[in-house]
Amino acid sequence: MHCRCRGWTGLHRRPHRASRPLPWLSGIASAAAPGLQVLDDVSTESGGENPVLNFHFTVPLNYSRHIPGSVGDTLQIWFSPTASNGIDATIPDREVVKWTPDPAIPLSELSYDKTPDGGSRLTLRFRKDLRYRVTPGGDFRSISVELIDPDKPAVVAAEAPVERPAEARKNGGAFRNGDPASKPSTPLDLARQAVIKEDWPAALNFYSKVEQTGDPENKAEAVEMLGLARERLGQGWRARQEYERFLVLFPKGEGANRVKQRIVGLENASKKEKEKLAKNGKEKVGGESGKRWELNGAISQYYYQGGMISDYQDHSTMDTSLLLNNFSLNGRVRTDRMDVRGRFDGRYRDDFIHHDETNRQTYNQFRVSNFYLDLNDRPTGLSTRLGRQTRSTGGVLGRFDGGLLSYKFHPQFQVNMVGGFPVRPFRATNGDPNLSFYGLSLDFGPFADYWAGNAYIINQDDNRSHRTDRRAIGGEMRYQHPVHPVFTQIDYDILFRELNILQAWGNWNFDGGAILHANIDYHRTPILGTSNLDYVLQAAGIVPQATGSESIFELNARLACEARLNQRRQELVVKTSGNLKTATIGGIVPVADKLQLNADAMWSNMSGSNPVNICADIPGILATNLGNLMMGTGDQFSYSAQLIGNGLIAPGDIWTLGLRYYDNNNNKGPNIISMYMDGRYPIDQQLRVDPRLRVDYYTAYSGWNGSEMVRVRPALRMTYNVLKSLSTELEGGFEWSDHLVRDRNDTTGYFFSAGYRWNF
Repeated sequence: MHCRCRGWTGLHRRPHRASRPLPWLSGIASAAAPGLQVLDDVSTESGGENPVLNFHFTVPLNYSRHIPGSVGDTLQIWFSPTASNGIDATIPDREVVKWTPDPAIPLSELSYDKTPDGGSRLTLRFRKDLRYRVTPGGDFRSISVELIDPDKPAVVAAEAPVERPAEARKNGGAFRNGDPASKPSTPLDLARQAVIKEDWPAALNFYSKVEQTGDPENKAEAVEMLGLARERLGQGWRARQEYERFLVLFPKGEGANRVKQRIVGLENASKKEKEKLAKNGKEKVGGESGKRWELNGAISQYYYQGGMISDYQDHSTMDTSLLLNNFSLNGRVRTDRMDVRGRFDGRYRDDFIHHDETNRQTYNQFRVSNFYLDLNDRPTGLSTRLGRQTRSTGGVLGRFDGGLLSYKFHPQFQVNMVGGFPVRPFRATNGDPNLSFYGLSLDFGPFADYWAGNAYIINQDDNRSHRTDRRAIGGEMRYQHPVHPVFTQIDYDILFRELNILQAWGNWNFDGGAILHANIDYHRTPILGTSNLDYVLQAAGIVPQATGSESIFELNARLACEARLNQRRQELVVKTSGNLKTATIGGIVPVADKLQLNADAMWSNMSGSNPVNICADIPGILATNLGNLMMGTGDQFSYSAQLIGNGLIAPGDIWTLGLRYYDNNNNKGPNIISMYMDGRYPIDQQLRVDPRLRVDYYTAYSGWNGSEMVRVRPALRMTYNVLKSLSTELEGGFEWSDHLVRDRNDTTGYFFSAGYRWNF
């Protein structure tokens, strides 16, 4: 069973109507209905020669590519996140992300947004040109970016002599500068030459490629030299990880003894550094290191306005006018023993439109997305997180109020216990006390260098009816190979004896930068639960609600129908639930130094609910058919191609030109040809403009009597950095559509937003 942050989100959403222009606009979409937070934490490591940014996500993700390839002041990372409960609507359209300021990392801007083709990307902007090394995390929920300053020479440790690869020493140092016969030609040759030149960033790069080839004869050398390169670059803890990995793979022999000596050397160097800091007064005297504090946060306010103007009866409306006030605070304390972290993310939505003119009601709301305390006791392996949080593994797939307790009792094993109350994803401020869950999971790996995963069992109870809402088993299996990684996930409900989730995706990286990717996905929508039927019946109005003025006849009818529903509850939950199936295959090919070509094909099918007639023979119960609550889509296909370039007009610019074709005729929907352009153009370090343009051509839609429609949607966003910590943003756009609606053919929509963000 999965913990769900849910309302009844499985009901079929009707196809987008051309007369409502606003949902495509990312600013308003994310403002009006923010969903699951994608980025959980951004941490920095600046103790080594090269600082590292670590991005931790709340959902599984498939890293696809980044641009520019290696150098620039702007970096974009493309990936595909998966909404853990199978509802893509919970993935937000855009987030401006906070981070921990670090003097060693010249990061001026960090944001997340959806790409025009429906993917996702992180955008990092720096105050100078840097070299990047992007590495996906083995848990499929993190990405690391190592930053190399091209103007800063690498620092080589003076205590230990440089040990060249065994084969180079055996040949008497055959790879010498100026020797034509020994000119490097393979990644292994280039790696050994880099070691001789003491070019450690290059050695790190080439030995990574050597390991990716999978050649067992060279793997020992590659792993050992990766550790040496990181040690020479001042990345002691990363070097130790490589050395420990070497000892797991090659526990015996001359190499193992040499690596053990290096680990001892790292430990001695660390002790000397601590003693030096203590003498300088940077640590407390008395045997315990001083506490290291971090405190940062952000305050932002954004105003959104949107509306539409139609030729039909000269009608115009303003359907969005609101102010979003956001506050975030993140604190961290580190000691030699403990890591303590606290986080708060809150938002107040001030809605200026009266959506209910009778009661003059607005949708003002205060909402807390995160409010938790995280403690990690490193020596014992115990850690806990208490409060409102988001989790997407171990069977818990969404936001909840509760606690997580973990115990790492072995370097390759960790047991987790979790429990709490789910928080509904849309307009929810509190956990749902009517549902409670608890679960147990085991994380394992890596084994055989690349295999890791987890297994879990989890239970959720409906506290109103004192029955089990769902009970499930499942887990993940991850093959963390750097060339062809694979991620799989399964969830099986043992209460309903039905499959909830089955996912698998993988990449294959080729020499030269080409990537082939594929995925399959099966999701119940919503995830099965006995309480789902209550939402169905409430939405359909099938069972009358109890009232003080109920007649005996109405009371008997309601009780008789409720009894029948409870008897058939599990059957009805399955019949009124749909499932979403998708399959995608695509590829990425560099076509020039500054250009990438991407293409993919996708198939999807959303099944509807089966017609179910209940209580039909009970007088007083009129609505009995559940068959129309969830409509299926049938087979849908889409094909797309993108050309992505950087530095085409000015340094730091990024441009995307795309074409996508949607084939919806099997569902009697419109076929759509979409052309789009998405740009990011920095005028200087303070000012940037992001132009966008999308043109959609609809044809053969039965809802418009087979008529055609053209929709044009330009937009422009301008960002100005007033200070390093203060930025302002202005965005605007409109939508114009031309189609036949009661002999009137023009509809125009507009949107506007303005705001600021202050990081402290």
